Amino acid sequence: MKNLKNLFNNFTSNLNLLQSRDSSLFKNLPYNSNYKSWGYIKNDILHFKFNNNTYNINVKEDEKSQESKVFNLNISLNNKHIYTITDYVYGNYIYRVLNNHTLILKEGKLVSMKTNKKLKSLPKLNINNKKDYSIATIDIETYVDQGILVPYLIIFYYNDFPHIYYLSDYNSWEDMIKDCMNKVLKICKHNTIIYAHNFSNFDSRFIIPVLSIIKNIDLDLLQRDNNILNLKVKIDKKTIHFRDSYLIMTGSLKSLLKSYNIEILKGDFPHKFVNKNNLNYIGLTPSKDMYYNNPEDYQIINTWDLKKEAIKYCKNDCKGLHILLCKFFDHIYNTYEINVSKCFSLPSLAFTVFRKNFLKTSNIKL
Repeated sequence: MKNLKNLFNNFTSNLNLLQSRDSSLFKNLPYNSNYKSWGYIKNDILHFKFNNNTYNINVKEDEKSQESKVFNLNISLNNKHIYTITDYVYGNYIYRVLNNHTLILKEGKLVSMKTNKKLKSLPKLNINNKKDYSIATIDIETYVDQGILVPYLIIFYYNDFPHIYYLSDYNSWEDMIKDCMNKVLKICKHNTIIYAHNFSNFDSRFIIPVLSIIKNIDLDLLQRDNNILNLKVKIDKKTIHFRDSYLIMTGSLKSLLKSYNIEILKGDFPHKFVNKNNLNYIGLTPSKDMYYNNPEDYQIINTWDLKKEAIKYCKNDCKGLHILLCKFFDHIYNTYEINVSKCFSLPSLAFTVFRKNFLKTSNIKL
């Protein structure tokens, strides 16, 4: 006799249980093989009522041995075949099978239910990526007003040029960011990727609400574990992406710039000094307690310009991040011939590198 495993593997059906509108019928048939007790017999066909429908069940014994009996239950509704269930009866046990789903029954009770998934092989990647990516960077500076973060500066760095937007030139921070987003949508070429360091947990909370009120664009957000992997913005025939550079280069921007020997170092800025009433302040350098850390090269001058210093600080962040990403992208491409722009995070990049350059076989099961 064929063993149970081979019988399961040879069993096929035209309908997948999980996609069937009648999938619950499989789980709610009586837990026994006394089929005549399920309903009434008419013209040698069993009629079974469930969810206000009457199903026709044609029971046929398929195989017989001293150890087991096999019954095929061909189920139809309104003269349309739905699927075939197979019962494998072993003494007090019934293995009720539909596709890769199995109910194990014993003496009228459900013992267990399982789904056997067919494992796919992990193929080696044979990609031939060209060195082709267009990236930009963006950064937002905020002050705290009654416990709420308020953006007062946003800089968009594209094609080696900073586009600067400062709150004192607008009626609201929403108008400021909207003006920046309109510029982004206008000048960026198709498939440009705009990176912000910590976009998931910071910049996105200001950018996404503004993008959502701009007309004639579609937003598609890809998230995983509370991280935004990709924000796709479609306008006309152009698509622009916003991503979090922290997900592919973990660590503070200051430490990363230093590690990659990039001359543009992240400076220090008195974030605690800024408020809604002093955005155009010019005067004495703010005291050291206005900084979150001990500032390097601290000097007291009488003409310290908040707007000028904030723009300088934010612009260096954007430019430094852009240089850092280009350097990292070039290194990965020159070493592994992989475009980092095709990967959303460091784990996905590592997995891509492994599959393309180090996977020796396709027999690894997922």
